Amino acid sequence: MAGGWTTHTVCALLLLTPLLVFASPVVGEEAGNVAFSTAGLALSPSSPVEGGEVEFTLSLQNLENVIAEDVSVEFHKDSYSQGSPSAAFSLDIAADAFDEVSFTWSNLMYGTQTLWIRVSHGGESGLISHDFDVGGLPNLRFANLDILPTSGIHQDDQVQIAIQIENAGHADAGASHLELTFAGAANLLSVVALQSGDSVWMNQTATAPAAGSYEVLGVVNSDSGDGIIESTTADNQETRALFVDVHPDYRHVAGPDVSAALGLSGPWTVSGTVVRDAGTGESMVPMEVRVQNGMTLQMVNLEFSDADEFAEYSVIIHSSNLPSEDPGDTNLQLAIDPSGNVQQSNTFNDLAAATLTIYAEPNVVVGSTAAARPASTTPGLSVSFDVSLQNVGMVTVTGTLSATFDGVALEPQTVIIPAADMGTQGQVTVSFSAIASGETRQIPFSATWVRSVDSFDRLDTDNFATGEVSLISDMRLRFLQTTQTWSPGLPLYADSNYVYSIEVVADQGAGSETFDCIDRKTNKVHDTVLLNFSPGETHEVRCLVHPTDPGTIELAIVPRGTSVDPYANVWNVEHDGEGGPDTSSFDQTMSIILFILAGLVGIALLAGAVILTRRGLADAERETYEQCPACEGDIEGDEDDCPHCEFDLRGGRSQFHDCDACTKTIPSMMDHCPYCGAEQDLRTHYTARERKYKALPDEEAEPEEEPEVDENEIVRGSEGFDDHAAEMGFEEGQWEGEWEEGIGETEAFFDAKEDARVAGEDALGEDGEVDDTIESTHLGKVMEDVAEHDLDAFLGGVDDRRHLADEEVELSASDAHYREHLFDMTGERGVMPGDEVNVDALIDSTVVGNEVRVSRSDFTIGDEPTPLGLTAPEETTEEAPEEAPEVDSEDASEAEPAPKRRAVRRRKKDE
Repeated sequence: MAGGWTTHTVCALLLLTPLLVFASPVVGEEAGNVAFSTAGLALSPSSPVEGGEVEFTLSLQNLENVIAEDVSVEFHKDSYSQGSPSAAFSLDIAADAFDEVSFTWSNLMYGTQTLWIRVSHGGESGLISHDFDVGGLPNLRFANLDILPTSGIHQDDQVQIAIQIENAGHADAGASHLELTFAGAANLLSVVALQSGDSVWMNQTATAPAAGSYEVLGVVNSDSGDGIIESTTADNQETRALFVDVHPDYRHVAGPDVSAALGLSGPWTVSGTVVRDAGTGESMVPMEVRVQNGMTLQMVNLEFSDADEFAEYSVIIHSSNLPSEDPGDTNLQLAIDPSGNVQQSNTFNDLAAATLTIYAEPNVVVGSTAAARPASTTPGLSVSFDVSLQNVGMVTVTGTLSATFDGVALEPQTVIIPAADMGTQGQVTVSFSAIASGETRQIPFSATWVRSVDSFDRLDTDNFATGEVSLISDMRLRFLQTTQTWSPGLPLYADSNYVYSIEVVADQGAGSETFDCIDRKTNKVHDTVLLNFSPGETHEVRCLVHPTDPGTIELAIVPRGTSVDPYANVWNVEHDGEGGPDTSSFDQTMSIILFILAGLVGIALLAGAVILTRRGLADAERETYEQCPACEGDIEGDEDDCPHCEFDLRGGRSQFHDCDACTKTIPSMMDHCPYCGAEQDLRTHYTARERKYKALPDEEAEPEEEPEVDENEIVRGSEGFDDHAAEMGFEEGQWEGEWEEGIGETEAFFDAKEDARVAGEDALGEDGEVDDTIESTHLGKVMEDVAEHDLDAFLGGVDDRRHLADEEVELSASDAHYREHLFDMTGERGVMPGDEVNVDALIDSTVVGNEVRVSRSDFTIGDEPTPLGLTAPEETTEEAPEEAPEVDSEDASEAEPAPKRRAVRRRKKDE
């Protein structure tokens, strides 16, 4: 029995142990009914390391005898950011119970880290933080892995592999191994122990394999038996490419291209380019041009060197050199080193083919029918004819296509017709356009092809095409004689320009009509006008007329169609004299204006170009050259001579050299090639100089301390206030009196409130009892007296308000309707539409390059009644000036002293 009782007692103690622990007064924070602290926070593992993860478990206790619902737990990494937790949980905790929340932090960083925990319940929140240390691990990686030489490696050459291993981690690393794979062969190399930050070189030598591309692969900490755990293994491997060159190879890189002279049977020019791959030095290789499986036509020697690895060739072949001169193709072969005397890595690419063609004379066939677009039209409208031409041959031909419409010759067109190959089929289409006029009829069209002198066309019996278009004229026009006018007006003077206008109306039908303005006495056509009419539409015929002789001019408006009869009238023309219109002065004035505008635009463009160019060059020099190449002293970039050694920078900037790595021409002052990034040795291009050091200037005496300013002093205004107030329409006495009266009333009001508060506190002290009281600031009373402060009273009913959805309503913060209510509600006063204001001339400070000057304006508004509520003086505020640039101490001493400020007189309490 005794043993059983002891067992029960031990079990009870074990069950109560967690309650005793958490019931102890170590509770760090409480949020509503939930208690938590860092003592209830567990880490697993207890010693985390970088790159790993740690799990946090937080214990929560419900202190009340009711369930704690919706308990929010937030975990924040490194710092607390409200609303942005790393993880968030919500749980319910039973009455008088415990619960746990777990959070895992991965990818830990080395050093001391902080976890923030925020618990919220019942509208209350608590925040705790816990710092923990993350241990370091080693990190083995390649600091260098280079293959020397980088190029020009051939089979059996010795290759140097430069290897540098470093420990970039936060802990020491023991001995390990490096696996190096070269051309498919793997070797395991031993690496000594490395402390944090140390490195070791492990250079290797290997023999180049056969020609080709290979991969050199290095892996540090490659042996799992080394037992080294790193913070990261992402940088344990490096790869380099190894290229082993082959023997020279000669191949056709461009061509052969065949171009034929103007003719059907040559001569032909065969050209192309042969390149030498992987060769060095100078060499000469023969190339044979021959008929396929036949006779040799020519032999060409190709020359190569280190400076030029390409050899171009050009061979001319005549038809007499070919086995046959009949029309057809002749296949050629161009063979590099046909005898095989030159050592090459490949011979399969030594042969190229070309084709020479002797053509039969081509023939041009013109389509017999020219289609009209549209098939029918009305007078005055344009009609188009399409003529097709076919080149029946294998040579491009050229010629001229002429056409006539209604017996009138149209503008001929020069046409080039390609050969009839598979791409174009040797066919083109040419279009002609003309204006149809006259009565209803069929208007004929014809086209004729004629070859050029140096072109070909075997037959001339198929070089014609014809067509026609139907003209339907049902439009009837009528001149409105009462609308004829002259500009300038009558009388007319000889040798002057006039504009005659008369309106024409379409009484019937629609279409186009062309009108000619003709002087019937001389048959001179002064002008031609094309008009398009719709039924009932009226247009104006405007003709530019230039009478040359005094007397009379019979001006006739003659239509080219039959829509209306010609209209004519006779006008007197007087001698040109003082009474004539002076158009020359107008033309001269317009010319002068145009020249002036062109000059201004040119000057503006030139100024902009100069400014942009100067700025760009200055930036470029400053970005490119920051140090003197002779003494390495700092320079601004735009000096002509170095301020440290007097080196001629202008001459140095004009010096160039070829980069050793990429052979590009670069400025000698650049320490790195902008094309390939190779470092440049400036000492080989400039003579080193000693830098001249300048003595430091004497230390300036410390400025005298300024008198201490009383920050509690209240100041207003400045010297010259009377002038400033006068500019705003006030006198100094009136302005100061209003301030004194307003401040006095305000102080009296708040002094009375202070005395009442002190009396109340004394009364409470005598009674010895303190009750909760609510003191009024009297602001509500004032607000009630002002009806406009009521939001509903201000906005009014819903039906009275304007909405953005209403039509023709555009709301703006500057609407006078709302500004008036704002002024009445706040007691302020501003400018309303219709108010008279006095505005002085403002200075335009927006012009680029001008210094901003102070501008003043006088916006004077009459006195307004004091608003409801407490009496307070109106304040005048001036816009804060733009922040002035910093001024040196010397410049500050020369500046004008700041105006003195004077304090506002305040009434003392005993007054």
